[in-house]
Amino acid sequence: MNKSIGSTWGKWDFHVHTPYSILNNNFGFNPFEPEEDNYENNHEKEFDTYVKTLFNKAIENNIVAIGITDYFTIEGYKRIKEKYLNCPEKLKECFPDEKTRNKIKDIYVFPNIEFRIEDFVGKNANSVNYHVIFSGDLSIKLIEENFLHSLQFEFGNNTTRPLTMNNIKLFGESTKKVKGISGNPYLIGFENITVSSDKICNKIKESDLRPNFLVAIPVDENLSKIPWTGRDYTTRRKLYYQADCYMTSSPATKNWALAKNEEQSRIEEFGSIKPCIWGSDAHDYDTMFNPAKQRHCWIKAQPSFEGLLQILYEPETRVVIQEEMPFIKDNHQLIKRKH
Repeated sequence: MNKSIGSTWGKWDFHVHTPYSILNNNFGFNPFEPEEDNYENNHEKEFDTYVKTLFNKAIENNIVAIGITDYFTIEGYKRIKEKYLNCPEKLKECFPDEKTRNKIKDIYVFPNIEFRIEDFVGKNANSVNYHVIFSGDLSIKLIEENFLHSLQFEFGNNTTRPLTMNNIKLFGESTKKVKGISGNPYLIGFENITVSSDKICNKIKESDLRPNFLVAIPVDENLSKIPWTGRDYTTRRKLYYQADCYMTSSPATKNWALAKNEEQSRIEEFGSIKPCIWGSDAHDYDTMFNPAKQRHCWIKAQPSFEGLLQILYEPETRVVIQEEMPFIKDNHQLIKRKH
């Protein structure tokens, strides 16, 4: 992307998982296997393959920004940032071509933490997912210490513990004993942990991380099954209200979110008119940057968190979900930056 041009359409993918998404990991290796003396060496080549594929595919698909996603953690994002993007020698080892490395450096990479929250809705008690998207400019230490590790989850026997990797593992080991089951303790921990959406929102506000985060709710998954009347409506309304944007590729839902064909008062019930974003939700290499029905998310802004925030103020004109790039003005109509 030409950074001398103020606002152009770029393709963003907000939802690309890493092998640390153990709940549904189809990348061919598990970084949470039992620790061994050569644990790190065993997985370095496999993760090299993941990173090479991630960025080569991003370049092939003209992706300008990637939301690196994992459940309850930023372990995958942290590894990509610390051991590849912030390590010139390692980046050169994986990408010997300088032009490729320069293209990678232009891609905006940011963390997307996916939670399973305590609210279960509908007659089948379906779980609800909740995404907290942070600026890629925030330090990893700040996100972990001021947010993740200060969140509490129910550990059992009326006790809570901080949401750390070690406590997730211990919770998995405890759950194995209680349920009499076998398996990887991290996997069992991730499968059984839930976090309160209210605690997530309150913790972010307490940590003074705004305006460096967004809350996104996948509204066309289990939430869409809740009728507008009934016992679960208050939960649906609360979650819609907490969201800064909705995760959906549905044109009908986007029109609803923008108050299309609806009374303004109905939208005001959920706090504001809100933009819709989307991603490939990739848990394997084949679906990486390949969303269903080729519904790509295009944002008219520089690939940065500051640019992303513009969609909150211009939700109809700054973001489009469709296969092809939106109409681009002639060069003489574009405002260029002063040098």
